[in-house]
Amino acid sequence: MLDLLAAALLSQAPVTVQALVPTSGLNAEALLDGKSDTGWTPEGDAEGEGVLFRFEGEVTLTKIQVESCGGKRTALTPFVNGNQLSAVTVQGKKTPVATLSARKVRSVFLRLDEAGSACLSEVSFEADKPLKVQAPRALAATAKASSVLAPADAYHPGYLFDGRLDFGWVEGVKGPGLGESMALTFAAPVTVTAIELWNGYQRSDDHFKKNARAKKISIAVDGADPVELALKDTQGSQKLALPKPVSTKSLTLTIKEAYPGTKYDDLVLSELRVWDAEGPRAITTGDLAERAGALKTEVGAGPLKGFVDKTLRAVCQVSGYELEAKFRTNHSFVVYRSADEDTGAVKEVLDGTWILKDGKTVELFGRSHRNESSNDPYASPGGKETTSITGGALKVTRVADLKKPDYDTLLAKFTEGPLKWSFDCAQAKSFEKLTAAGAFVVEGRAVTAILVP
Repeated sequence: MLDLLAAALLSQAPVTVQALVPTSGLNAEALLDGKSDTGWTPEGDAEGEGVLFRFEGEVTLTKIQVESCGGKRTALTPFVNGNQLSAVTVQGKKTPVATLSARKVRSVFLRLDEAGSACLSEVSFEADKPLKVQAPRALAATAKASSVLAPADAYHPGYLFDGRLDFGWVEGVKGPGLGESMALTFAAPVTVTAIELWNGYQRSDDHFKKNARAKKISIAVDGADPVELALKDTQGSQKLALPKPVSTKSLTLTIKEAYPGTKYDDLVLSELRVWDAEGPRAITTGDLAERAGALKTEVGAGPLKGFVDKTLRAVCQVSGYELEAKFRTNHSFVVYRSADEDTGAVKEVLDGTWILKDGKTVELFGRSHRNESSNDPYASPGGKETTSITGGALKVTRVADLKKPDYDTLLAKFTEGPLKWSFDCAQAKSFEKLTAAGAFVVEGRAVTAILVP
């Protein structure tokens, strides 16, 4: 009887997610607060925006339900463990968006599918009965790095605490960063029992191997003698226990030794948490919000105003070729590209960080995840899947800022080359309509196309 009671109590214990990460916007933790009058709203155009729930480990789920703010009709698509499920329209309270057969779940992503404004108020999870799921336990702090690789908007210390494993802090001195440090000052004292690190650049295997990783670090709290800790040269998290619990308002991590990168000396740390007696604490800083505000001000009423926080689509979406992109004021971007030909199909996702260089030039720092399938019956099944580093400069020109002869010259430049599919269509030749639509010509190694909001 006691065993049954203990099991019942254990089954009712709350589950704290490892990360609760919106693609944009603030207050995602309101999705788990049990209040219908609070919620999460993405920044700008809602299409393609979403929220990621990443659990500490696999959790058995049978149902996921979503409530939209004010019962407003909202279309979304759920992804469970990265696998896309059927699109659902949410209208009213607790609409089921996924029914599972006691599936082991590591992550859930809810993607909004319609342009315009949208707001989600609640997300609930069930394992035959309602499961209490909590946002990460936050620990407010300020962070100061001894150095940051330029450009800072791509490698800022704030990325070390954003819950996203695809971003990170990169030190900025010559060599592998030995002696470089990250100093944290907490808003209130915390008893630290361990730290948890995601070592290296975990955006992809390619990023991880090519950049340096920490081999040994030291941890100093409130001026006490530092403790040295060794790290493995592996992806995923590493929990490093301190010799004894320490109550502190400050913590400094210093790089002592490094595993060399195969291409770059720059040392990267992707994510950091601290642990107290009750478990992990997610460190929160205001750095990224401040930098997003600065970017919004910089874009202002300039030529790229209609370029940011908008879903942009290639004008020539023809013959199985599609391209859409989004550049957010939180410095993240995503580009979806697909082609379907007689010989096979290609689907590619580019994502990462971006910066604005001179008001009209964008630079990307990201990865390409590319999936190729063949229609050749003699080719090996399963196709080819690759993830690699990509990026570079993009020249962005608003069509409205060009004269028609200049636009025609630009158009002719591409209609004879391998990117002909993205420029050789009737819509691309209508200068007046593109001007009125706020179209942009984007030129770069990663993306070259005519995009319309």
